[in-house]
Amino acid sequence: MTNSIQTAQQWLHDADALLITASNGFSITEGLNLFAQDSKVKTVIGDLAEKYRLPNLLSAMSYNYPDALDRWRVYARVAEYYQYNYHPGELMDKLRQVIGDKPYFIWTSNVDHHFALADFDQLLEVEGNWQTASCSTHPKEHAHVDIRETLHQIYEKDQAGTLTDADIPSCDECGAPLAMNVPGPAFQMDQAQVAKFESFINQYQEKKILVLELGIGPQNQLIKAPSMQLVAGNDQSHYITINKGQLYIPDVIGDRSIGFSSTILDAFDALITGKGKVDVQGPTAPAPKMTAAEKKQQDEMLQKFYPSYTINRGIRPG
Repeated sequence: MTNSIQTAQQWLHDADALLITASNGFSITEGLNLFAQDSKVKTVIGDLAEKYRLPNLLSAMSYNYPDALDRWRVYARVAEYYQYNYHPGELMDKLRQVIGDKPYFIWTSNVDHHFALADFDQLLEVEGNWQTASCSTHPKEHAHVDIRETLHQIYEKDQAGTLTDADIPSCDECGAPLAMNVPGPAFQMDQAQVAKFESFINQYQEKKILVLELGIGPQNQLIKAPSMQLVAGNDQSHYITINKGQLYIPDVIGDRSIGFSSTILDAFDALITGKGKVDVQGPTAPAPKMTAAEKKQQDEMLQKFYPSYTINRGIRPG
C-alpha cells in the first residue's frame, strides 16, 4: 500500500501537467448529492418539493414545471443554497495542495460551478453550470448570460412574497425567455472554456501528463472513457483514480495506473503526506502488446468516446 502511495506521489512530482477530471463523487464530498432521496430536497426548495412531489435535487432541476415562475423559484433556491452562499472548504484546499505549482486543467461534468467559485480558472464544464443561462430561442446566436445576481434577486423576492411574472429572466437581445445553460435544447458549451481545453491538450497530450480522476463511476463514460484513451495513447502518461468502492482501470493502462478506493479527502491526505490507511490498487504488470486488431479497436473507441469538441478540431491523444 505504502509503495503504491509513494509511486503515485512520484508520478505527481514528475508530471509536466495534471488533467483533473471530476464528476458526482466530488460534488457529493462537498455535500451536494443530486440523487439522494432524503430531506435535503425539502430543506433546499421548501414547499415546492411537496407541491411537485420531487424526490431529489436532480428531479427538481430537470422537472418540466407548468408554471415558469415556480421553475425560477426552484432554480433560485438551489442556487442560493449551493452557489450564492458557497465558501470553498477543506476539499478545495487539499486539491490545491495536490496540484502545487503544476500546470493543470479541470474537466468536469458537475454543474455546481464550485471549481470556478474556488478560483480554479483552468476549467471546462462540459455540461454547463447553474450560474449561466442561454436564450431559449436563439441559443447559438445570442451570448450566454451570467445570472448569479439575477437568481439571488429572484430568491429575495420569492422569500418576501413579491415575485411576479415580470421577474422571469429574458434575453437582452430578443426578449425571449432565458433557459438554464445545462443539457437541453438551448444548451451551448462555453467556447472560451473549450478553447482553453484545446490549448492545454495540444500542449501536453504527448508529454508527461497525469490524469487525476475524482469521483467518476465506471458507468459515467462522458469524461472517463476519453481520458483513459488519452493515457492509453501516451506511454509517458499516468492515471490516478479516486472512487470509493467503484474502481475501474483497463488492463491496457494498468501498469501506469493507481486506484484509491477511498474518500477523496483520505486519498488527498495520502497523496500529500505519503501515508494513510486507504485501499490502494495498482500499478499492475504491463499488459501484452496490442495486436493490430486491438489497436484498430482502440482507435474506434477513441472516435466514439473522445468529445466532438476536440476530435472535430484534430485533437487526439498521442
